[in-house]
Amino acid sequence: MHCQAICTGMSELGDRLRAERDRHGGSQTAFGALGGVSRNTQMHYETGERTPDAAYLASLIPHGVDVWFVLTGQPFPPEAETVTGPAARLLTIFNALSPEAQVALLGIAEALAAPNR
Repeated sequence: MHCQAICTGMSELGDRLRAERDRHGGSQTAFGALGGVSRNTQMHYETGERTPDAAYLASLIPHGVDVWFVLTGQPFPPEAETVTGPAARLLTIFNALSPEAQVALLGIAEALAAPNR
């Protein structure tokens, strides 16, 4: 029974990965290349025969792939429904930035918040 639950979870993850690939309109070859894997590996991820590793998933993020959705089935950001006003605007801007710019903005925010701690 334990294996059945794991296999079902991997299949669902593969289905969500395939949905993200479809949303981006790419072939398994092209989408796999975004993550640095072959078409064959991409196919195995989507069928649930193999589980993608963190490096593969992280490499998809800069290409607009919703990795949070792939892992959980919920769209990112999960807290978006509860954030309002200026914080919601800041979150929208943050999510539109490159990963490098996100790191820079976090550094600025932490420096600004430090005197208030």
